[in-house]
Amino acid sequence: MKYKILGQSGLKVSQMCLGAMNWGSVTVGGSTDEEAKSCFDAFVEQGGNFFDTANMYHYGHSSELLGDFIHAERDRFVIATKCTFRPHPLEIKYPNDPNGAGHNRKYLVREVERELQRLKTDYIDVLYLHSWDFSVPVKTLMQTLNDLVRSGKVLHLGATNVPAYLVMEANMIARQYGWAEFDACECQYSLLSRSIEREIIPMCDHLGLSVTVYEGLAGGLLCGDEEEIKQRFNGTAYPLPTKRELALMHEASVAAKEVGCSVPQVALAWLLSKGDNIIPIIGGRIGAHVTDNLGALNVKLPQATIDRLDEVSGYEIGFPQEMIRVCDVWVYNGQFNNIEMEVPKWYGMKRTRTSIGDFVD
Repeated sequence: MKYKILGQSGLKVSQMCLGAMNWGSVTVGGSTDEEAKSCFDAFVEQGGNFFDTANMYHYGHSSELLGDFIHAERDRFVIATKCTFRPHPLEIKYPNDPNGAGHNRKYLVREVERELQRLKTDYIDVLYLHSWDFSVPVKTLMQTLNDLVRSGKVLHLGATNVPAYLVMEANMIARQYGWAEFDACECQYSLLSRSIEREIIPMCDHLGLSVTVYEGLAGGLLCGDEEEIKQRFNGTAYPLPTKRELALMHEASVAAKEVGCSVPQVALAWLLSKGDNIIPIIGGRIGAHVTDNLGALNVKLPQATIDRLDEVSGYEIGFPQEMIRVCDVWVYNGQFNNIEMEVPKWYGMKRTRTSIGDFVD
């Protein structure tokens, strides 16, 4: 296991993060307490130190389990959690309370305290917003988060499921006042979901933020070979895969056979190839799943395989990115390829339009 710096924080975290969303059997499909412990042990044995949970995962039981597991050696681990959503319905004293969730100071301060109790610790290494609350002004939010950091109860900040323009605005306001900034964005990203390449990844690259990635295995569609997934996603318990999903499952299966690894390892190795600031959050219900996922750290996909996976998983890059690429001959006077400069990764995608005339009525 190697370690990365989380954004601009100086905090060292393992190349992969272990997600605890499935820890607990309070809701359907989770791990038993013993299975969750096997996941924790498998991760720590290979040098993992970075864990991800949230105040509402299994109605808080996920955080309670993580708190039990880390309690004896708290300071060696990096704990990330999230607050935005309402907690366990049974813990809501006043149903439909408009201040019982979101980013108002009243809720955030209270819920951080409750999460500290669940985790059995006196500080949170990384506090993520779990979504965006449009009812709270950005400046007010960042002041509240900065106060939590100054109190010592939170050390670093992150944003989950938040548009790039809002992360940028929040960090610029924080910088103006000397407040704590976001060091990481947690996003959905996989071979089947690449839309963060349009705005969020270029923004993170520009600001020096880490990108922690959930659903890197596409909600289970990249958890096994092609035939295995077809049997599991059969239209009863899980919806039938689309034609695009089937094509990607096939390509991932072919790549796994060529490289000599599992399909999940292909999917995670592809993610890791997308940038040094990418940190996959792996899951798994039992320790063996975690061990297999960690095997991706030893997989080096050939560039030809990456290119093939990129092509099959391609998407319409959309406006204004496509227009910017189409116009590069006008912007650089035909010298685009001869100028030494950094450009966003989406510049290298296969083009869907070839001339500016395609955009003109």
